[in-house]
Amino acid sequence: MFSKLKLALIFFFLIAPIHLYADIPQEQIEVVRTLANEGDTEAQYQIGLSHLLATSGVKKDLDLAIRWFLIAAIDGHPGAEYQLGYLYYTGYGIQRDTEKAFNYYKSSAEKNYTEAQNNIGVFYKDGIGTKKNIALAFINFKRAANKGYAKAQYNLAMLYYKGIYVDKNYTHAAYWFRLAADLGNPKAQTALGEMYLHGDGLERNLHQSVYWLREARKKQEFKAIIQLEELGL
Repeated sequence: MFSKLKLALIFFFLIAPIHLYADIPQEQIEVVRTLANEGDTEAQYQIGLSHLLATSGVKKDLDLAIRWFLIAAIDGHPGAEYQLGYLYYTGYGIQRDTEKAFNYYKSSAEKNYTEAQNNIGVFYKDGIGTKKNIALAFINFKRAANKGYAKAQYNLAMLYYKGIYVDKNYTHAAYWFRLAADLGNPKAQTALGEMYLHGDGLERNLHQSVYWLREARKKQEFKAIIQLEELGL
């Protein structure tokens, strides 16, 4: 169902609709704040983001951002849960707590929030805030990867490349690396370049290797920089 905030934004911007998760136009921030105070979870989330990122003419205030995220998370807003997971994991503005980060990411991921699915996959893979569970890491990476999330595609490819949980499969690894590389992920671009260089699951192709390594180097990916230096490029 649409929240009051979403309905209000659609009403205000019928001629030039905006992305509902983009910055709230500054002239509408007080409308959003009123809706937040009335209990609208989407508005609470957006006000939290505004205070976190200092957007929409709102002053940066981590305490207020966390407060609004916590309020929205009580009603299960997946975006607010994701932000809290990030803040608890990094300790940004709040005492670091990987178990709380895990729980918020997990709740958000269960609501199909793509970024949370990738992050909870990392937590399961590395045993952050929970016991290692590579099967659940694979499942969550796959869910996010299938929705076109480049980081998850890279993480899934690495499981195939290294043979973690699944049988080592360079063909599958190259497939997911390529999807992530096309989306601009520098780690995937580097991995794909190296696969072309060594002929791992792909026909060896120096031209393709250099192309992808150079794409990654544009983003200052250290491993790509070193590899190109070794090739004299």
